[in-house]
Amino acid sequence: MLAVLINAFTVIIGTVLGVVIGPHVKEELKKLIMAAIGLTTLLIGLKMGMEGQYLLGILGCLLLGGVLGHWGRLEDRILGFGHFLRRRFATNEGSDGKFAHGFLNASLLFCVGAMTILGSLQAGIEGKYDIILIKSVMDGFMAFIMASTLGAGVGFSAISILLYQGALTLGAGFLQPWITPLLKTEINGLGGILVMAIGLELLELKKIKTAELLPSLILVVIFALTQPWWSGFFS
Repeated sequence: MLAVLINAFTVIIGTVLGVVIGPHVKEELKKLIMAAIGLTTLLIGLKMGMEGQYLLGILGCLLLGGVLGHWGRLEDRILGFGHFLRRRFATNEGSDGKFAHGFLNASLLFCVGAMTILGSLQAGIEGKYDIILIKSVMDGFMAFIMASTLGAGVGFSAISILLYQGALTLGAGFLQPWITPLLKTEINGLGGILVMAIGLELLELKKIKTAELLPSLILVVIFALTQPWWSGFFS
């Protein structure tokens, strides 16, 4: 859990610096930086997405996961939690929705990805922190940039990191017998698509309710673990 705490701490520090220094950064520079982050996020998502082996299966997981997420109003619930935090802690936030969207976008960006999964597994199974420490540096820098535009809500994504990565790390020892190369590639493939969706939103090209697609991550795990049953159908 030490690595998870470090990751959350770097996000908080990055957010504080971003909020403090952000007002002194010109709006044009903020937009340029956000565009650079969006392009980089899009590229990372593309590289991850290309690792998926069974694209038809990934598509099925996305479709069914999207139906479940929409039915459960997952994005509205996450945004609602962000609005609750804003009302509770952000007394000087200018834009009504900026805090909640900062929390949502940062939570998705920091928690959806191969480094999150593999880093948590490495920390939980092997007791090594290499991957998560690298991710922590990246997340801290991203939090600094995002907080300069989206505000303090970015820092509260540390809650998501603690809950999500913490659960993965603690449960990694129990998952070890079922972790296969296919499971890693399919999570990367589907996670890459979700990261690309975040990149499109950061670039202000397309608004996608990415949070409503999150149940597909659970479905793709089931899909990969049941590979012996359907391999003939998808091959």
